[in-house]
Amino acid sequence: MKYLIQKTLMIAICALVITHANTAKAADQDAITFEMVEAKNNAMELALQNRAAHAEMIRFLHNHISADASFEITVSSPLDMSGGAPKMVLDKTQYINSHVQSGQFVTDYEVTIKTLDVWMNEADNSAVSTDLMIEFGAMMTNEGKKQKPFVSRTKCTTIHAMEDDLLVSRESECKTDISYIEDI
Repeated sequence: MKYLIQKTLMIAICALVITHANTAKAADQDAITFEMVEAKNNAMELALQNRAAHAEMIRFLHNHISADASFEITVSSPLDMSGGAPKMVLDKTQYINSHVQSGQFVTDYEVTIKTLDVWMNEADNSAVSTDLMIEFGAMMTNEGKKQKPFVSRTKCTTIHAMEDDLLVSRESECKTDISYIEDI
């Protein structure tokens, strides 16, 4: 319970930092900064890590993804026998649902999100970031039994913009590589 309260408090603090950064941004009309994108990614990491607080995770994702956002994700997995990495294109609702639904099938979940680079476009007050998300966990069977642990590495190029004084994701192209941790 103490862990859940700490995580919820951390999400609230990150949301406050983002709101403050976004309010300051709106007041002086400067371009989106690296720090703003990094703060958003840090808050997203906390929201995803705290899977028990579904409502907070959904609220965060809903607030920080544009209504017409598009996520193009290519997934490579050693379990895929088709020979090619499948590509998915998700809208905002599908993207949020993928995070909500995956919580039912993954245990021992950990995530980190690192902002690698941000390029500002002052002409339209947008920014493009390159981010790396690393996830660890174990997939569950339909019977609730643990399968092999996995590590997932996702590198995304994301377009960010300001909407209603909030930094939001408008478009993202991601490549995910999943590997399974073998016993030695």
